[in-house]
Amino acid sequence: MRLPLAALSCGLALCANPVLADAPPLRFSLLRTAVTPAVPDALVTAGASWLQRSSSNHIAVLVQHGSEYFLFDAGLGRQSKVQFGKDMPYWIRPLMEFGQLQPARDQLDAAGIGIKRIFLSHTHWDHLGGAVDFPDADVITPAAEQVYMRTDTPPRVLPSQVLAPNLHWRALPLQDRPYRGFARSYDVYGDDSVVMVALPGHTPGSVGMFVNLSPQKHFLFVGDAVWRVKELEQHTRKAWPARAIADNDASGVLSTIELIRQAQQQVSGLGIVPAHDTEVHAKLGYFPTWVD
Repeated sequence: MRLPLAALSCGLALCANPVLADAPPLRFSLLRTAVTPAVPDALVTAGASWLQRSSSNHIAVLVQHGSEYFLFDAGLGRQSKVQFGKDMPYWIRPLMEFGQLQPARDQLDAAGIGIKRIFLSHTHWDHLGGAVDFPDADVITPAAEQVYMRTDTPPRVLPSQVLAPNLHWRALPLQDRPYRGFARSYDVYGDDSVVMVALPGHTPGSVGMFVNLSPQKHFLFVGDAVWRVKELEQHTRKAWPARAIADNDASGVLSTIELIRQAQQQVSGLGIVPAHDTEVHAKLGYFPTWVD
């Protein structure tokens, strides 16, 4: 693997740990940080069954590129129960409860893996919660998302998280450079291996992540643009009223979903990974299992 030019020229915090020529291959692993109780699928996906019930995962995605490890989303963390108890409105708590808490920091500490960068798909509580466990890491999200998170309210955004004094916020420098149909992108290493793309709608600054493992094997992590891959396959979307509570811009979500569908058709071997789809996650496996 050649040394990317971007790694030679970046003195910014966003370009830490340049990749060595003899570095191990690109790979990722799913850290399951918590699980929700099972609810009827009809509460999650429009048109789904009221009789079939499914749980949802809260995950963090661990990516290794050369000598660096970073996270895409942080899942729930050591302080999430306190954050939840302090800020989550009582009327929605039964639907937001979680169990089987395994913070990403605990899993990574046990494996001897350090993290210096956390890229967020968006700043909702179940994606940001674990970030406070990494006080030495930069937390990276578009400037538009940082404006949004300071103006939105629970149950989507929790003040105890976004105002945590130990979070080191950095702006993701998305560029007006189309990538596989998405209007704005940021090539993290300058080698087309990991590329962030704008997925506006669920929140103003929502971001997806392409991980290109080989010319035939690609993954797109879509955050909460959809909650289940079946929403893409069945040309549906989140159920009402869940989408009314969760999505910031309904028309923006629909536009983003269509772009994801087009990417599926145009990119051979593209796997779509929503942040809460337990069926997809189970097929990929959980840390310490790697996908490479």
